[in-house]
Amino acid sequence: MRVNARPVKGKANREIIKWLSKKLGTPGSQIRIVAGLTSSVKVIAIIGMNETGFIEAIRQQETVVS
Repeated sequence: MRVNARPVKGKANREIIKWLSKKLGTPGSQIRIVAGLTSSVKVIAIIGMNETGFIEAIRQQETVVS
């Protein structure tokens, strides 16, 4: 995933959560960045969705955040 938002005061992280929420149809409150807040590599937890469901949902979407 490529994020166009600048990594200033968590803006890029918020954009990632917003994008995932929209694409997965999951409230942003159910998505957490659990590791990598200041890194380009993130570990994300999505409450109520398993890995298979996540992969299927993402495969159906584009992978560039604007």
